[in-house]
Amino acid sequence: MKQLAAQLRNYGKQGVVALPILLTATLTHVLPAAAQDAAEPLPSEIQTIITAMDQAAGAENLEAVMENISPDFTHTDGLTYDSLQEALERFWLRYDDLTYTTQVDGWERDEAGIVTETTTQITGTQSLNGRMLQLDSTLRSRQRYVDGQLVEQATLAEDSRVTAGENPPELNVQLPEQVLIGQSFAFDAIVTEPLGDRQLLGTALDEPVTVDGYLAEAPLDMELLPAGGLFKVGRAPALPEQRWISGIVIREDGLVMVTRRVRFETD
Repeated sequence: MKQLAAQLRNYGKQGVVALPILLTATLTHVLPAAAQDAAEPLPSEIQTIITAMDQAAGAENLEAVMENISPDFTHTDGLTYDSLQEALERFWLRYDDLTYTTQVDGWERDEAGIVTETTTQITGTQSLNGRMLQLDSTLRSRQRYVDGQLVEQATLAEDSRVTAGENPPELNVQLPEQVLIGQSFAFDAIVTEPLGDRQLLGTALDEPVTVDGYLAEAPLDMELLPAGGLFKVGRAPALPEQRWISGIVIREDGLVMVTRRVRFETD
C-alpha cells in the first residue's frame, strides 16, 4: 500500500489540473456578485461549448476538446495550448470512465467577451498494480470566452480526493483556501473513524503550482500517525503564489489522498 501511495500521489493532482475545463489561471477581471441578470439566461452558444467540452473530455476526444480552446489561450501556471494537449494525453492514459458535469453559477458580458463562473464535478477510475483507484474532484472556476472559444481561466477553489482499497479512511480536512503572505496556517486531515488497534501512516506535501509540478512526482516520507491524522502548521511564502497542499493517509484496508489549492495573497 505504501508503494501505491507513492504512485497515487501525482495522479490525484493531475486529476484536478490537467483538464481544459479545470485549468488554473488568474483573470484580472473579477466577476461582481450582482453582475448576472437573473432574468437573462446564459447565451446558448456558451452553454453549448461547456456541454460539448464535458462530453468530449469524458470521451477522451482531444480534437473535440481543443477546438473549443483558443490557440492564444493564457494560463498563469504556464500552460500553453500545446502543453495543455500533452497534459491531457498523459492524464487520459491513466484514468478510465471519466465523467464531467459542469454547472454555471453566474455570468456576465464585459468589453472582451463573456465571463462565467462554474462548478465542475469530475469522477474517474484507474487500475494500478491490481488495485482500483477512484478519483472524485470538485472545481470552482472562472472563464472568459471570446468569439466562441475559451481564452482564459482561473481556479477559485479545488478539492481532489483519490481513494484505494476496500475501506479507505474517511478524512475531515481543514485547510483555508486563502492565506495572507507571511502568515502561518494549519492543515489538519483527521480520520473520522475510531482507530482501535489499527495503525495509520501518512504524510503531507506542499508544492508550488507550476507546469513542471503537473507531471513531476515528489518524494514521500511516510510517518506513523498515532493521533489519528495529520496535524501540520505551515507558513505562507513572502510573495503571492498558489500551492498544492496534499495529505495521504494509509491504513491496512485502504488509502486516501486529498489535494487542495491554497492561494497566498496580499489581501
